[in-house]
Amino acid sequence: MLREKLQKLEASIAKDAYDLSAWQGLFAEAQKLSIAEAREYYEKFLVQFPTAARYWRLYIDHEKQNKNYAQVVELFQRCLIPCSDVALYKSYLQYMNETKKGDPTYRDEILKAYQFVVDQVGNDFSSTDIWKDYIEFLKREDPATTYEEGQKITDVRRASQLAVKVPKQSIDHIWRDYSEYEQSVNKTIAKKVMDDCSKSYMTARRVSRDIEHKFRDINRGQLARPPRGNKEENQQLRRWLSYIDWEKKNPMGYEGKETVNIITRVRYAYKLALLCLRHYERLWIDATSYLGDEAKLAQAAGDSNAAEQLESAATAMFEEACAFLPTSTLIAFAFADHSEMRGKQDQTNAIYERLLQRDDVDTTLVFVQYMRAARRTGGEKEFRSIFSRARQDRRCSHYVYIASALMELSGAKNAETVCQRVFELGLKKHPADPKYVLRYLEHLFNKTDQSNARVLFERVLEEMEPVTARPIWDRFHAFETLYGDLTQITTVETRQSEKYPEIYQAQPSRHLVGRFKFMDLLPCSEHALATMGLAHDPFLTGGGMLPSGAGGAKAKDSHADRGVEDDADADSTPFFLPDTSQLLPFRPNPESPAGLAYPETVLELLTQLPSPANYVSDKPRRLRVDALMREIQTRHIPVPSVAGSETAGALDVDSSRKRKRGDNSTDKVASTTVAAPADVYLSRQRQKLQQAL
Repeated sequence: MLREKLQKLEASIAKDAYDLSAWQGLFAEAQKLSIAEAREYYEKFLVQFPTAARYWRLYIDHEKQNKNYAQVVELFQRCLIPCSDVALYKSYLQYMNETKKGDPTYRDEILKAYQFVVDQVGNDFSSTDIWKDYIEFLKREDPATTYEEGQKITDVRRASQLAVKVPKQSIDHIWRDYSEYEQSVNKTIAKKVMDDCSKSYMTARRVSRDIEHKFRDINRGQLARPPRGNKEENQQLRRWLSYIDWEKKNPMGYEGKETVNIITRVRYAYKLALLCLRHYERLWIDATSYLGDEAKLAQAAGDSNAAEQLESAATAMFEEACAFLPTSTLIAFAFADHSEMRGKQDQTNAIYERLLQRDDVDTTLVFVQYMRAARRTGGEKEFRSIFSRARQDRRCSHYVYIASALMELSGAKNAETVCQRVFELGLKKHPADPKYVLRYLEHLFNKTDQSNARVLFERVLEEMEPVTARPIWDRFHAFETLYGDLTQITTVETRQSEKYPEIYQAQPSRHLVGRFKFMDLLPCSEHALATMGLAHDPFLTGGGMLPSGAGGAKAKDSHADRGVEDDADADSTPFFLPDTSQLLPFRPNPESPAGLAYPETVLELLTQLPSPANYVSDKPRRLRVDALMREIQTRHIPVPSVAGSETAGALDVDSSRKRKRGDNSTDKVASTTVAAPADVYLSRQRQKLQQAL
């Protein structure tokens, strides 16, 4: 029975690698197995969720129950540093106390353990018990000499003062215990010692209340998985970011040398957030950017040691991020730039080479960024070497040719000639790619090379299939309207009509609108465009495909992707649409409800719309809302007058008689008419006005 449950849970995980309920169920069922059988499932879980501190503790407890102390030590070594979890560190301290008791080096070993734990999680808001245990451990020391007694007092005092200066739960308990200790040591100096650290304690106590409020709605035990965009995940991200920003504002009011504590607290806040949100690239980028900015500030202040430490911390965080998110090119590129800024070219190259060995990243973009970095650090020779490799890589698209050609423009000798050769080289490999051709044309337009542009137009239009050549034709038409004479313009329009008769013969005005428009200035109103069926034509309404205009980028890409699809059928709605596969088909009743009266305007509209029976089908149909609205806009719908209509006259039969309370005669008369008036209240007001006159 248990095996069947495990198999079902594993099947669910196979469908969704981050099915949290299935993973948690699998771990719970594995706890019922022997430790030898359970290890396999524990390891699978922790590979998927390496920062799940609670499950590390359960795994360790299972090993401890079976006295597998070697495995326990190994597990602690694997999980303590990555998981900044107070409960996990308390488990570690408990294990050290249990296993080292009776050992001659017991006290030294436990002291080192406490110091290690305090260094790792001493700033945690939940670390109160650890600090109290640490201080009590120091108090239990039995000094043999006066020097050792003085050393003990110093150690307890130092630990207590550190504890009360850091915001945490129940900080007042630690303060009370510390005050009693100072009184027991020396009542004469106790007040002065307590007064010296009273200000820091009061600040920490105030900030503790603020942190408690901020952590109230943060789920610190959330399992880390890729973002799915649900409301709860977005709320958690916003709360963590709010807390981190609050820590950056220095709520403790650190000044002078103590300002280093701001960085310590912010770094720890990022670490806590990344335990739950490790798949969020934004957090990794924010954290590394913060360290880099602080390193620059330290360097500007002349503190080169602090700057080096912060840069090293940023490097370590980048390495951790790249190891956890190996397919994130954003983080990898940022890491490469960070290494380049530090003068570590070998590390920069290693980052790009690692990405090129993967098949699950955009190889083209990697090569483009690699070429840019090589040009900055090694010059033309280096980046051309990278470009040569990109040309031989079958995974690369035409963008590497565009990037290389534009980079050549920064060269000193024959820059234009070399750039042109690279574009021609790419054209040989991608002759039928409209996106590449459009970029090549844009380059020729930018340097006003009209003759070569016309030659390129003719070359590619002869070779390309009509289904992919339409954006090139549109660009050709825009080019001639800007640079050609009227004969050349009409010649292009005639050739377009021959290539796409279903578009231009059905919409002869399209050529004229395209000829007379300039960028987003149109020769007619939007309503007029709608009557022509051109309201949603990307070439006409998207800024046009002008040779060097920025407005044409969106339109030309959409053309290239759609081919010769009718613009009127294109879904140009800029809003998120519902998942229609989850909707039930709409089945309206073809018959109008009995006795329901419609205004004359609505009746006129309904006579011109398709019958409701057309929408009754066994299969759900998608309603083309844009086409429907265009149809409604182009229809002439008469607006009936109120005063002179027969309906109003029927209603005015008994209007001269003043209505009494409870008299429904007017309503009865209205109910006998075929249709309700446009505005009964307005009709009555007019009658009263006439009577008054």
